Amino acid sequence: MKISRRYLLTALTVTILSLFSSVTAAQASGLVFSPKPQAKPANLIIEPLRPLALGDHPTIIVHLTAQYGQPIPNQPILIYVDGVRKAEGRTDSRGLASILLRYKFPAGTFKVRAIYPGITSIGLPRVVADADLVVEPAKVAIYTVPPTPGINFKFNHKIYTSDANGVVNLVVDTSGIYSVEVLPINEAAYQPTLECNFPVGTITSSLPIGQYISLDLADWRLVS
Repeated sequence: MKISRRYLLTALTVTILSLFSSVTAAQASGLVFSPKPQAKPANLIIEPLRPLALGDHPTIIVHLTAQYGQPIPNQPILIYVDGVRKAEGRTDSRGLASILLRYKFPAGTFKVRAIYPGITSIGLPRVVADADLVVEPAKVAIYTVPPTPGINFKFNHKIYTSDANGVVNLVVDTSGIYSVEVLPINEAAYQPTLECNFPVGTITSSLPIGQYISLDLADWRLVS
């Protein structure tokens, strides 16, 4: 079957005009077709957190880099601990942010999350990094001088007794200032041929957590 050149040109012209009319109608209706920006991966890393001593303030150090390792400077980093927002910082020219948490945590393990909100306008997505923060309990020792076993102390509302070496070993889970009180000696625990002379009253001392304290009992005389 033969198709005349005039009819073929007419059909092509109609098709082109139809496509042009569709684009014009879309533009007239205010629709703008633009490609969606492709996400550019960002990397967020929390430096390993070493166990923290009770009473210290932890510092969270994070690294923010682009897809191929280039640092991303001057960007906000949010820090959450156990789901609660605690602090915020910004990356420097190296893509590093060092964020001090001005909180004294009790002993235990806490979930730390660093969040980079991203920049949607240039396709940088939100990124999250997680780590565990371990706070170790404080080990405290009370010494009697000279070493005296069987001495009772009241510490944090509990009573402890010095061992054969005259020492009381304690574990404390919460930072703070605690008082130590020496309780009267149980005279029945000593031989009846010995006479015990004690200072008047009891001794109370402030004990900073993480330090040792020696309670001097040298003025306690054992006389035969």
